[in-house]
Amino acid sequence: MKYIDLTQKRENIVKIANLDDSSLKYIASIRTNDDFEVSNNPNCIYQYTTKHNPFSLEKIMFNTNLHINYDYLQENYKELMDKVCAILKEHVGNYISLDKEFITKETMEAIATNQNINKVTLAIDSKDLLEVLEVIKHRSKDIPLNTIVINITEYNDLKIFINHIVSIYKDVKIIFNIDFKNFNADVLSDLITYKNIVVKEENHEIDLDLAIKKELKIRELLEPVESIKDKLSPFEIYTKLYQIVKDFKSYKEVEEGDDLDKSRTLSKILFNEYIVCEGYVNLLQELCKRYNIETYYMSVDVLPDDTKDLNNTNDHARLLVKMKDDKYGIDGLYVSDPTLDSIHYSLYNHILMTFDEVKRELIGEVTFNVDDFLNVKNKEEFYALVNNPAARWKLSFLAPTIRNFDEESFEKICRTSS
Repeated sequence: MKYIDLTQKRENIVKIANLDDSSLKYIASIRTNDDFEVSNNPNCIYQYTTKHNPFSLEKIMFNTNLHINYDYLQENYKELMDKVCAILKEHVGNYISLDKEFITKETMEAIATNQNINKVTLAIDSKDLLEVLEVIKHRSKDIPLNTIVINITEYNDLKIFINHIVSIYKDVKIIFNIDFKNFNADVLSDLITYKNIVVKEENHEIDLDLAIKKELKIRELLEPVESIKDKLSPFEIYTKLYQIVKDFKSYKEVEEGDDLDKSRTLSKILFNEYIVCEGYVNLLQELCKRYNIETYYMSVDVLPDDTKDLNNTNDHARLLVKMKDDKYGIDGLYVSDPTLDSIHYSLYNHILMTFDEVKRELIGEVTFNVDDFLNVKNKEEFYALVNNPAARWKLSFLAPTIRNFDEESFEKICRTSS
C-alpha cells in the first residue's frame, strides 16, 4: 500500500491553467482531506491533496488520472467545470470516465459533440440517481454509454434508474459496489432479471444473484456474533470471528487443472467443499470489515515440512491485524494464521502472533531480525534497511503486501507496532 504526500513532490502539482493534456483519458474527483485515507485493498494508491495544492496528475500505463481536492472543487466549481468541458470537447482518446462531481448537463453535451469518444464510464452514488438521470437524458443516444458504476448506499429510486438506463442503452454494463451495512436483499432481488448488472468482488465481477447469496451466507455465519456483540470487547469479537473461519471447513485444494478460485474467492468458497490459506484469510478479512477491525492481507514464504532448503519455499497467506483492546492490554500489529489452526486442530495458537513469535513459528531459521524494521528511529536507519537486499528478502516472511518501500508506509507500520 502506498501513501503519497504530493505536498512534498512539488513537480507533480499541476495548475488549473495547465490542464490541457491531450492524452487525458480519465477525469476523476477524489474526496480528499488533510489525512491519508486507508483501505484494505493493498493495490490502492491515494493521492494526497490539500486546498493549497489541490491538483495532481497521476500518469499510469494507459490513463492519466486527475486528482482534485474536494474542498477546492466546491469553492472553484465553475472555473473547474469550464476547464473540464474544454478538455472533453478536444479529447483525442476514445474513453472517458467521470465521477459524480463531473456529471453535468454541460459535460454530457461536451462528450456528445466529440466524435472521438465512444466509451464512457460514469461513477455515481445511489443517492444521486435521479439527478444523474436527468443529466444523462441530455446526452446524445448515438454515442453508447458503456459502463455505470453505482456505489449502493441507499436503495431509493434504484430500480427506476436502472429501468430507464437499460431502456435507452441496451448494452450498458452496470457495476454495483454494495455497502454491506445497508444491504437490502428484497430490493436487490427485484433487480436480478436485469442481465446488465454485475457486482464488484475484489478483482472479480459476479452476478447479482450470487452476490445476494454470498451476503446472506456471511450474515448467517455472523449470527452468533451479532447476538452478543454489544457485550464483547474488540479482541473477544475477533476471537469469535477467528473461530468461525478456522472451523468453517477443512483445508482442501481443487484438482490439478481446475479453477483455483474455487478454493480462494469468497463467492465460491462459501458454497463448495474447497478452501486453502488464501480462502481462510479472505473470509476472515471480510468478517473483520463488518466490525471495523483493520487488517492487511499478507503473502509469506514458508518451508515445506519435508525440507530445510531455503530456496524451496511455498507461498502462504496470513493476515496482518491491527488490534487494540484495553481489557486485555492488547495494542499493536499482529499476525494471524487461521489455516494452521484449522489444519492442526489447535485452539488459537496462531490467532494473534507477535513478530517474534512469527519468526519461531515459521519452519527454518529466520536470521534477519525483522523487528529492526519496526523500530527504526529515523530516516537514515530506515533507508539503510531498505537498501539491504537481505533485509528486504527476509521481510517477505512478514508482510510483502508492503513491498513498495516508501517512507510513509513504513513509518505508519512502525507507529502502529511500537
